[in-house]
Amino acid sequence: AEKIREVLSKEEKLFDYRATDPAPLLLILDRRDDPITPLLSQWTYQAMVHELLSISNNRVNLSHVPGISKELKEVVLSAEHDDFYSNNLYLNYGEIGQTVKQLMDEFQRKAKSHQKVESISDMKAFVENYPQFKKMSGTVSKHVAVISELSSLVGKRNLLEVSEMEQELACQNQHSQQLQKLRSLLGSSKVRDEEALRLVLLYALRY
Repeated sequence: AEKIREVLSKEEKLFDYRATDPAPLLLILDRRDDPITPLLSQWTYQAMVHELLSISNNRVNLSHVPGISKELKEVVLSAEHDDFYSNNLYLNYGEIGQTVKQLMDEFQRKAKSHQKVESISDMKAFVENYPQFKKMSGTVSKHVAVISELSSLVGKRNLLEVSEMEQELACQNQHSQQLQKLRSLLGSSKVRDEEALRLVLLYALRY
């Protein structure tokens, strides 16, 4: 509140509103008074990695993924050293899939351009670009592996339907329909205890 007062004082002309009656009221809300938002599924790339895969010291363990290659059993996701992650960590689930596809298309285009190494100049260009090419290859492999596993978990745990139920409980007022749908989800073998608990808590807060 004190910092806001300082900004209002420094930028007095910016906040010089026409006098009204009653005067404008500024509400400052403490997120600790909001029990709903922490119970909702998060769908940004960064949040999904934290919630579904877990990350420690910028490292994500993928060793449990069937058929994962040795070099991808543990991957590093650092906004400081990974431009793709830095630029896309706040994208939602639908957008990140398209962005990774664009990254893969770009990589395939560059890989195709390196297939023909016929002259000395071709060799020189390949050697000069190889470190960047190799880095891009690692970036593509890493993010495809991470997003593939996220997609797999979303399907296995029925998270899209769970999230839809969360939003309905938070924003709508259709008790009988929501109760019926909630019972169906709670009886599903796909829905884990963690998601079931969040749904029950949202229902209790709502009704």
